Amino acid sequence: MAPARRTDYFFVMNNFVAMIPVIIVGLMLATFVTLVVGVFSMGRGGSFNRRWSNKLMQLRVALQGAAILLAVIFTWLAVS
Repeated sequence: MAPARRTDYFFVMNNFVAMIPVIIVGLMLATFVTLVVGVFSMGRGGSFNRRWSNKLMQLRVALQGAAILLAVIFTWLAVS
């Protein structure tokens, strides 16, 4: 197997950096959907709310944190 060329690394990194905004938007949409489902389940109450509301809000916080982290990484890569 031939060693990886230096240009291959930069090609992969450039494609990854170009995909970060798409990933951020996807995480934001997933956060919004999770928030809406959680709020509606809390509004309706019942067994679904008792079982899933806390888990949905924890998932929302995790998705939101991932989106913020990627936005910070993207900004750092764009500046440097």
